[in-house]
Order: sequence, then structure tokens, then C-alpha cells
Amino acid sequence: GGWTLRETSERFVEYALDVHDALGDRVSVWTTLNEPWCSSFLSYTAGVHAPGHYSAAEGILAAHHLLLGHGRVIQELRSRDQSLNLGLTLNLTVADPATPGVAADADAARRIDGQFNRWFLDPVMRGCYPTDIVHDFRAVDADAVARWEEAVQPGDLETISVPIDTLGVNYYHGEYVGGSAPLVP
Repeated sequence: GGWTLRETSERFVEYALDVHDALGDRVSVWTTLNEPWCSSFLSYTAGVHAPGHYSAAEGILAAHHLLLGHGRVIQELRSRDQSLNLGLTLNLTVADPATPGVAADADAARRIDGQFNRWFLDPVMRGCYPTDIVHDFRAVDADAVARWEEAVQPGDLETISVPIDTLGVNYYHGEYVGGSAPLVP
């Protein structure tokens, strides 16, 4: 089940603490995850990375459990050593409408920003998931959102949003997105 299972977030904590035990005397800056968007949506929804699945439900479950693992690791490492610099690295993008002023293109940009950026930033920085994207996901697959809502337990968002010291940003490119007609060069 991998990251679709809550248990994996606990195994991740064990792994991170083992790594800290082995390297903690030499490393003071830690990022819990690198690009959880890839480990969740590209892996469990788009089938691009292992395990190569095509499931909306699995993607949003994996994203939640990755973030939960992140928060738990931050809590555990902070309890061991308050001098550590702890954070998370996200791959973020800028989504611009292909045609400014076209409502469908603006909505496409909002959706890309929400699923790519805010799905990870909002829980970490604000302690909540973006409601507009939850609504968008529900419109595509209501059963997937229902499974995710059942998986988000009381206290999860407080754990995910424990303060971090560092936010790593991997920025590769922006996006021009359209929701109306195909782009013509």
C-alpha cells in the first residue's frame, strides 16, 4: 500500500530517526521530504513514478500521509534537539492563464496552483487544505475525496503544520495553462 496507508507515515518516522541517529552528529539542517507532489500525484495518480498507479484516491491519500509523516518527523527531531534546522522541500510552479482575461484559462491556472502548490503549502503553513481544490477533486471523484476525508484524523493538520525553519523550493519552470481552446504557436 505504500504511502496510501497511514502506517507508512509511522514507518517513515522510524526511518528518519534511524538516519538522524546515524548522521545527527554531522548534520544540523534536515528536510523531511523532497517533492512530495511527485511521490503522491505523479506516483499514485498519474502513473509516472513507482508504484505507477492511476488513482485519484491514492494520490490524495499518499499526499496526506506524506505530509503527516513530515509533521511527525519534525516533532520527533525537535524533541531530540531543538537546535536543528528542520524543513521541507517542495517543487513549486507559477501557473499563468494562457490568455489573460479568459475565465476558463484563469480557472485552469487556479487549479494548477491549487493542486501543485497550495495542496502542500496550505496544510504546512496554514493547517488546512485548500477548500477550492477539495471541491475540484470532489467534482472529479467524490469517492476519492470521501476516502481522504475519512483518512484525515483529528490532530493531523496540527501535526502537519508544526513550525518549520526552512522551506526548500525546487523551481523548474512556470506553466501557461488554458481551459478553453488549444494554444496555437
